[in-house]
Amino acid sequence: MKYDLLIELYRQQDRRRKRVLFDLFSDTIQINASLHFIAQMINKELGIESLITQDDIKYCRHYFKNTKVQVNTRLPDIPKRHIIPDKTNETNLKEINWTNPDEVNLNQVIKSKFSK
Repeated sequence: MKYDLLIELYRQQDRRRKRVLFDLFSDTIQINASLHFIAQMINKELGIESLITQDDIKYCRHYFKNTKVQVNTRLPDIPKRHIIPDKTNETNLKEINWTNPDEVNLNQVIKSKFSK
């Protein structure tokens, strides 16, 4: 019964056919053997020659291999960063001599390489 559904999905080129393939044959797909051998095994079990290809097996191995493990996993909490003020900055700020803008003489001619 389950195999009939898979065969019909492959004949109609349904989008979800590879997911059903992996659900039915996950143990066979994950064995350490060549893609060609696994495709032949599945095709023999289904009774139809060249229905399942090597590309289907490769796709299933890549996209569905660890899905059962990752369903309930949760990302670890990332601790909040605490910014500790640097004490050296406080001492440097006290030592800086700031210019009073009211005391600056704007009538002075300032020469630069960009002036004419």
